[in-house]
Amino acid sequence: EEIKEQSSTNEPYNNEVAPEASSLDQFDPTRNFHYFLKGIGGGMMWAYWFNTAEPFSNELTDLILQAASLGGDSSAMLPETIAPYQEKIINTLVSILMEQFIMSPSVFIFWDIPLPALLRGAPARQIPSQIQNKLFPLMVANAKLWTFANMITYSIPIDYRVVFSSLFDIVWQSINASITSKEVPAESMGPPLPSPSLASKESSSASQTVAGSFATSMQNE
Repeated sequence: EEIKEQSSTNEPYNNEVAPEASSLDQFDPTRNFHYFLKGIGGGMMWAYWFNTAEPFSNELTDLILQAASLGGDSSAMLPETIAPYQEKIINTLVSILMEQFIMSPSVFIFWDIPLPALLRGAPARQIPSQIQNKLFPLMVANAKLWTFANMITYSIPIDYRVVFSSLFDIVWQSINASITSKEVPAESMGPPLPSPSLASKESSSASQTVAGSFATSMQNE
């Protein structure tokens, strides 16, 4: 009887261990590879953007300063304490606006939104609906995080921008995955999509995306 009692007291403990063992089964190599692939492509795009956008932002900065000088002393645009740095400040603001309204929407529309859906098996005809439902939330989330981060990113040399932005990318990819992995209402999608993984599982794979992005940045170095 004592042996039976001991075995019965061990049952709850055994039941508690079972979920831990089953959690190992939740690892999905295919899903993690998808996010690593997404990170590689994203890293290449942003490395190209930083190098390409710099000349344009410099030209726009010069045009702004020239336009301001036509009305008088251009140093009057900013307080005296920061007037000596006005060119750098304006250049940084121009770069942030260019990223927010040119590069970011392009990456979301042509990469961040369609790629995960296609890798999950979504038909191409459903991609426009995916973009329509997820682009605005991504833009809002992007502005909340990257506006501050880019104040530093665009103030440092180009060679270090991808590496530095990868630090914030750890947080961003979790936010990105939580939005892009959401199911879109069936009435706006037509035929239903294959069931995606839960957003929490997608967010756990964000590190793979960051790893791919960081690997690309190191290659560009």
